[in-house]
Amino acid sequence: MGRKPIYSPEDKMQIVLSVLRGETTQSDIARRLQMSQTAVAKWQKQFLAGGIEASASSVLRALRRLDLVLPKRHLKERRMLAAARKAAFMDPPTRPDQVLADGLHAVRDEPR
Repeated sequence: MGRKPIYSPEDKMQIVLSVLRGETTQSDIARRLQMSQTAVAKWQKQFLAGGIEASASSVLRALRRLDLVLPKRHLKERRMLAAARKAAFMDPPTRPDQVLADGLHAVRDEPR
């Protein structure tokens, strides 16, 4: 009999996440990986208790694969929008309720 495969913390985390998402069961994944269901249950228990140690980069990669992390450009885009919004309101209004009135004119002029 050959040596049992050793799973990295990232691999264990992916396995546990697939069980938690309901994509597979502990027994199914254990059968496919030719290991005991007890080991998978232990990994899940460790994961839920915060005991599976994985590097921050491993966790981030896994979350990106699951589309649970926004892309890097998202933060840059938000900063650019905030700067544009700040610039738009930099100058004080020249008459009372200018911002509100200008916005209302656009809404009033639209056909219903």
